[in-house]
Amino acid sequence: MLNPLPSAPTPLPYEWPPFQVDAKAVELKHPFFERIRRFERGMVQHVQPMANHTRPRYLFVRDVNTGGSYTRIWRTYPTEHWCFIHSSRRARAFIFWRSYPTLSVNADHPPFPDVLPSGERHRIHIPLNALIAGPAAGGPLFADASDDPSRRAISLEYFDAVLPPTERAEIDCGATNRELGLDDTRPGDERMQRWAKKLREMGDSCVVVTGGSPFPWWFLGSWEVLSIWPEYYTGPTLREFAWSPLATEAIYGNFNLIMPSSSVPAYLCPTPDGSAAPRSFNAFLPLRAESPVLPGLLAIHVRRGDFNGHSQSLAEYKSEFTTFTKLGTPGLCLPERTNGGYGAGENWIASGIPDGYEYPAIPSYFDVPEGLSRREASLKHSWPTMEEIVVRAREIRVGAREARWGLSSAQTLRAVYISTDGEAEWVGELATALRADGWAHVASSLDIFEGLSREAQAVSQVVDQGIMTIAEQFVGNGFSSLTGNVVQVRLGGGREPGTIHYW
Repeated sequence: MLNPLPSAPTPLPYEWPPFQVDAKAVELKHPFFERIRRFERGMVQHVQPMANHTRPRYLFVRDVNTGGSYTRIWRTYPTEHWCFIHSSRRARAFIFWRSYPTLSVNADHPPFPDVLPSGERHRIHIPLNALIAGPAAGGPLFADASDDPSRRAISLEYFDAVLPPTERAEIDCGATNRELGLDDTRPGDERMQRWAKKLREMGDSCVVVTGGSPFPWWFLGSWEVLSIWPEYYTGPTLREFAWSPLATEAIYGNFNLIMPSSSVPAYLCPTPDGSAAPRSFNAFLPLRAESPVLPGLLAIHVRRGDFNGHSQSLAEYKSEFTTFTKLGTPGLCLPERTNGGYGAGENWIASGIPDGYEYPAIPSYFDVPEGLSRREASLKHSWPTMEEIVVRAREIRVGAREARWGLSSAQTLRAVYISTDGEAEWVGELATALRADGWAHVASSLDIFEGLSREAQAVSQVVDQGIMTIAEQFVGNGFSSLTGNVVQVRLGGGREPGTIHYW
């Protein structure tokens, strides 16, 4: 009888060096997120490399859209990142990703000072697991965590530690797009196919994409992105998406301000083990997209601040709604399924568009009401007046009560949560006007901000997106990528399209 082969040794956890003190961040009193950084380092996929041990293949897109203003990373970056994760799954071999880079925020209006006495600007650094959870942040691919941990996304810190530059093959994004025959007119599904096939066929153990993004901001704002939706919607990137436990903790701690007459749902409460250690990052569960709604709550996203000038530009350039906020557009058609110009073969990447697929019937879209110019209509959609906001909220309350828009049942809306960057005086006047119009309770981002921890204040827009995800009804700004994030997370979590509206 032959002796059994020895089993492969179990990789040991990676031995991390001590955290480095950022003296400038300390001087500016930026939160360090130590408990979250330790949580990221301790993820099971971060193991000590071993000799003669098969190393997974890695993919890193270096030039992602994390720069710009403080709010920009909460808008364009999440969708871009989710597209990366989804396309890496289609490429199969490239199952590791830059999953949670430290986000360097070039802040134009951050929650904390960012200018040193010397005049130097020092950015706040936020780990991705302070923002989101799920496969896009290194979490399991399946709800029961039955996946192979070695297939999960890894942190940039780990990537840099175990993959020296000599083991990285760089490809230029622009040159690759030209090689693949991709231009601004190609449907997103085809873009996904061609990139996935290219990456699957490369034999390098690590590929770094430089010189741009396969899914740049202009693509995410175009009509071409929509053909990604059918497969993206059903994949684990979106289905298993969750906002971070930090967002759950923040909503739990301020629930009495948001829904004072309601009981806190169990999914927002500390876990039994975490109750004894409330400052542990694991004291709260991630806020999953499929979490039950908060009955009676209407969440509205009202852009103010610097969006005034942006609204004028949107009107001038005749811009359309962004990303997946376009899904309700009448007459929207899927492109013909394509083989990406390659034909069937060993590395064939099939179209992600199923037979007979129909886009979700969101009841709102960019329209030009009779008697208005396109410019006037654009401004009503992007920069509604206080009166228009009150009227729209009333329309949603009445429509929900009458089960319009294909709703499966009637809804009784009583409270409003205003996610906004508006000035305190203006927001207070809006809240007063809403109460006068029959709403029992009105709260806003400004009401809960002071009650947030410093970590949660740094990601307060994520807290808002969490609230907008679990609200029974939602009204957003179709031009805003932050609204676009909420729309796709709501749909991915199984919310009915009739619960999504725009100004």
